[in-house]
Amino acid sequence: MQRPVPKWSQLRQYDKALLMQKGLNMIWFDQKMNDELRLTVLTLYVKLNGIHLWNIVGSIANIKPGRLEFFCDVIQLRKILTSSPFFYSPSSLPILKWPSILLKEEWESQEKRYYGALHFKHFDFESWPVFQVEAHIDEVGWRGGLWMQPPLQLVSLVHHGITKSSYKKPYIIREILLRQGWDSVPLLGVGVPTR
Repeated sequence: MQRPVPKWSQLRQYDKALLMQKGLNMIWFDQKMNDELRLTVLTLYVKLNGIHLWNIVGSIANIKPGRLEFFCDVIQLRKILTSSPFFYSPSSLPILKWPSILLKEEWESQEKRYYGALHFKHFDFESWPVFQVEAHIDEVGWRGGLWMQPPLQLVSLVHHGITKSSYKKPYIIREILLRQGWDSVPLLGVGVPTR
């Protein structure tokens, strides 16, 4: 049986304050989102806040199962990811051009961990705003096994291929984050035991 997804009243004041900074309030959180979308927000909030990147999130553009699309300072985010020892550098460099600050360009950066890898994507679709980024958490990171010996790297890639769409399943992602020791209160609710 799946554990219930916390409602607004089951969150700490601290978490509510940080979520409200991004335009998420009780009505939006409890009445406009179903359990799957609410858990999507909570898993990504826990992960981003836990690695001190929640402050890079500007306004929320869209929430889909397992994915959070938000506006941010893309140049600053890329600088952070490029200098971080915990992320693979974004796959390409921004192109600067006047009067645009940043041309549309596709890039991605994934956390260097095998399970529960945070993954940022920026698309070059005509309809994709320049300062919008997607974040999701992969059950198994596609680059998670690069540190392994070559035969195991292949196993890692196959494992990612099999679980490729698991980021769309926030209940699975929540269990991974709980096993890894991330902040359990927003994932389960105030006063709920972790086991």
